[in-house]
Amino acid sequence: MFKRVAKVVLQRKLERLCTQFSLGMMLLVLIAPCAWSADDVGLVRSLEKQLRDPNEDVREFAAQRLGYMGRDASSAASSLLQATDDDSSQVAVKAAWALLRVDGRANVMAPLLGHSDPLVLLAAAEGMLWNGHDPVKLVPTLLELRKCGIYDVDSVFEALGPDQAAAVMPLLLDSLSTARDAEWVDQDHPAVSALSHVAMPAPTVVPDLIARLRHERPKVRTAAAEQLLRLGAAAKEAAVALRAGLHDPEPACATACAAALGAVDPDDAEFLLVLRESLRSIDSMDATRAASYLWMLGPSAAGLSDDLVAYLCDLQRRAHFPYYDLNALKRIGPPAISALDRALKEALRQLHGTGLIFRTVNIRPVPFSYSVGCAHISNTG
Repeated sequence: MFKRVAKVVLQRKLERLCTQFSLGMMLLVLIAPCAWSADDVGLVRSLEKQLRDPNEDVREFAAQRLGYMGRDASSAASSLLQATDDDSSQVAVKAAWALLRVDGRANVMAPLLGHSDPLVLLAAAEGMLWNGHDPVKLVPTLLELRKCGIYDVDSVFEALGPDQAAAVMPLLLDSLSTARDAEWVDQDHPAVSALSHVAMPAPTVVPDLIARLRHERPKVRTAAAEQLLRLGAAAKEAAVALRAGLHDPEPACATACAAALGAVDPDDAEFLLVLRESLRSIDSMDATRAASYLWMLGPSAAGLSDDLVAYLCDLQRRAHFPYYDLNALKRIGPPAISALDRALKEALRQLHGTGLIFRTVNIRPVPFSYSVGCAHISNTG
């Protein structure tokens, strides 16, 4: 009897404790978010006040803290937008960066695209591009900043993801239609500089590049072929268009298409004929361009090893120090060593025929040393 009563009492106590615990947990679940939210609201308001502090460092730190809070500080968007007009450029740039993190909507960021401070404008354009906004509106802004001497724009294009790079690539190529020849050579045109820095695009850009192989401006066709060269085998669908480009009336375009075809389809022997002709060209720029493409092709250009060595030994046709050309020999590999060996032996044979006396030379298969030695012997002869 007593055991049964004790069991019933114990059971009721346990039920009461469970009920109390359940109610406590429910209250805690309801109260905790409110408490956390209240803390965030209090912190955001405090930082908003600091954005108006007389001390520049305090204002900059407040903008940075709000940026790190992200969407939790979305209520501070208007204060940050106002802070982008701060007298301090550092505070203004930090506020623009923070605004992108707390509220990156296009209608909120749009006013910054007309900002007078180029660094704030750069921060806004870069952030909007990263947030997925329309690149058609942002790329012209970035190119205009680059034209004004804001060289950090190049870093923006370097840091793009593959899909972003694929989106901006056609816009950059179309911008080249306004480039003068001198701007192309010196990379003064902002689009020329951007294309030399832009990240590797996704293969989805290939159809756009193929379309620009038929552009009326030779510079645009050349640049499109060079981007296909970067993509290599991923641009397989461009092979037909590149074969047609081998017969381009502009030598630079034909050379670029040949190099791209070598990267896309290394088994196609026709690209070697065009590159060989360019390497043997009396135009130093054509030969230099072809040699630099061989550096990108690597082993696929093994059939041009002798022509590349002959170009390196011809000091009159070299337009600059052959950094990429020498490294092309390294990338080609063993066939380049054999070509260097043949070139040096032939140069020594010719020098012996002149009656000059030389010490015995122990030829070692080191591509870089061979090219330098070959150039030296050619200059001496």
